[in-house]
Formats: sequence, C-alpha cells, structure tokens
Amino acid sequence: MGDAEVSHVWARRRLWRSLSLLVITCLLSLAVGWWAARATIEGSVGAAEGEDSALTEEIWAEATSGSVGRTLNLSTTVRQPTESIAQNRLSGIVREVNEGELENGEVIYLVDSTPVRLIESQEPFWRDLEPGVAGHDVLALQHFLQDEGLLASEPSGSYDADTEAAVQSWQEELGSTPTGVVQLGETVAVPESPVEVQVGEAIRVGAELSGGEESVFAPVGERRFVMVVQEAQAQQIPTEASIRVTYDDYEWDAVISSVEDGADQSTNVEYQLTAPNGGEVCLDDCHVLPAETQLTLRSQVAVVPEIEGIGVPTAAVRISSEGEPYVTTRHGDVPVEVLGSGQGVAIVEGLEGGTEVRVFDESRSTHTMPPEDNADGDEEVINEVPEPTGQSTEEGSPESGDQSDVQEEITD
Repeated sequence: MGDAEVSHVWARRRLWRSLSLLVITCLLSLAVGWWAARATIEGSVGAAEGEDSALTEEIWAEATSGSVGRTLNLSTTVRQPTESIAQNRLSGIVREVNEGELENGEVIYLVDSTPVRLIESQEPFWRDLEPGVAGHDVLALQHFLQDEGLLASEPSGSYDADTEAAVQSWQEELGSTPTGVVQLGETVAVPESPVEVQVGEAIRVGAELSGGEESVFAPVGERRFVMVVQEAQAQQIPTEASIRVTYDDYEWDAVISSVEDGADQSTNVEYQLTAPNGGEVCLDDCHVLPAETQLTLRSQVAVVPEIEGIGVPTAAVRISSEGEPYVTTRHGDVPVEVLGSGQGVAIVEGLEGGTEVRVFDESRSTHTMPPEDNADGDEEVINEVPEPTGQSTEEGSPESGDQSDVQEEITD
C-alpha cells in the first residue's frame, strides 16, 4: 500500500472519530436539558403544593370570658389655698422662727421666752386656758397632752387639776415658767397636722412685736382637685368619663364637674374633679393628704369604659357582604355583635364561651374587622381576656394550644 492510500485511510478514521464525538455531545446535551426541565417542573409543583398546604392550614382559638377597655394614665393636682389662721398676741423680740411642715405641739416662733405652739383643734383658741374654764378649746388641749403622755385621765373638756399639772409638765419640758396656764396667743389652732406653715412678714428673727400682726398662714381652705391635660389629650376624654384618683393605698372615684381653659393663655385644659355625689374627691379620707398648697396625685381616666363579655381575637371577626359581623366556628358561621375591642381582642355577643373560632390572616383578607384606632398619649389598654394564640392544625386534626394573659401599656 502506497503512501497515498495510507494517508487516505487515516483521514477517513479521523472523520469518523469527529462525527462520533459530535453525536455523543449532542446526546449528552439532550440528557442534561431533559433532567433540568424535569427538576424545574417538579420543584414548581412542589412549591405550589407547599403553598396550597400553607393556605389550607387553619388557626383556631377558644372564646373566653373577660373584659376590654382603654384608660389614660394622668395626674391630678390638689390645690389648697393658704389662709391666715392667727394674729400675734405677744409683745417682745422674735428670737426663733420655724416654718415648713410642723407636727402637733411644735413651736412656730418664739417671742422673748414665750413659745407660740401649733395645736390641732377644730375651733380657734380665743381665751386664756386656766383652771375652771371648759369648752372645745380645753378638750383640744387635753387630747394633745394625752397624746404626749402628760395627761393620764380621759379628756373631759374641763380644765381640772390633772390638766393643770399636765400643762406645768409640758411648760417645764419647753423651758418655760410652769404656771399651769396657757395664755391667749401661745397656741395656734389648725384642723390637722402635719401642716405646711408660713409666718407673716412681721415675724422675723430680731423683729420687735407689739401685738396684732398677721403671724401664721397655713393651707386650710377647701381643696380643689384639678386635672390639667394637653389639648390633644383633652380631645380623647369624654365629659362623662369615670376617673380613679390614687394616693398611697387610698383610691377614690371622681367625675368631671367642669372644664376650663388653662392658666396663662396656655393650650392646656383644666378639668375640675369632684366625688360622684359632689364634694371633695377624698371624702372622709382627706385627713391622710398632706396639708400642702399643692399636691400631685396619680389618676386614671377611663377613655373607653370597661366592657365585659365573651372575647375572641379581632382577626376572627369577619364582615359579611351585608356589612354584618360574624365568626366562623367548627359548625359554621355565627352572626355576632361587637360590643368593644382593644389590643387584638373583641368582646362579642351571640357566642358562648368555650366555642372555637377560626382566626384569619388579616393580611390576606379584606373581610376581617378593621383594626382599632390607637389614641395618642400615655395609655393603658385593659385586656383581661386571655388572648388566644390559637391552634395551628391541619384540616381535621385539631391540636391544643397555649393561652396567655395580655395587658399592655402604650407610651407615646
């Protein structure tokens, strides 16, 4: 075989080899494309099936008894005007002055060697207290001496020998001459103590007194309970709102008696408060309040009155095409009346406690109950209904879920 024939044979072999490689490459490409297409189709079908499964998953919750409402946490100011409660009856040089909060029996000021003392009494002292006199002023003095452990006998209102001896002991404790007589001007009557006391301009250390000067001032006038709020908050407070005022362990109900504009041309609004039947808010407990010209107390305003009944998640309440609310139970749709709502819970009528209701995804539905409007301000939502977390179940296979109490305070 010549060189030409050999070259021809090798050329044919190379041609067949190239054609074989081309065919194999095409077959491989077809196989890979078929596999990718099948994987894509199966993945899409699987995702669609997963989405359909998620859509068919239901959440159920149990209707429970409870209450909802909305309150504003504010403050109430107690204003008590300062009035003159005594004139000076002594003459001499003022040697000592004590202003501020004073207890029963404490010295207000000292003229020469005679102290002027604070004594709790519902009536003013108007005469010398000495053996033989009787009256409410004597009774007030005796109660004080008894509280100090100086008078062993029961107060009678008559200035007897026991009272005289007790006064002498008291005067000795104060460094005064033990005369056994309390002269007019040595005691100043206040309804209660401790009390914030101020002295008149003439009562200053080193000043000389001749008698008749306005000497002692104290907040003994009628208390006014005032709630001052901003205009935006005032728009949320109905005039018939019920209010709870708190001081230490004491709580009092109050109502709005009148509404006034704030002082100094401010945008504030002032609500005058009284007890529900009139009078001071503190009623018979006013004695527990400090006798100050201005005192701040905590208060809670019921913006939306508390409503009790059967509670369900608001996402369980749907609106029909006729605009009527209803819930879906295990036995079908049940029409209800929404009495009130707050923080994701609706109080409804027409449903029994313990009934399971379906909770819908509000983001997917246009027929659920619209969300509650949140008021501005320092607000507390009363929600004593255990907010059902519901049961996440597959259709026809219910599972029990947990329930937790919800009470939230919103601070704007």
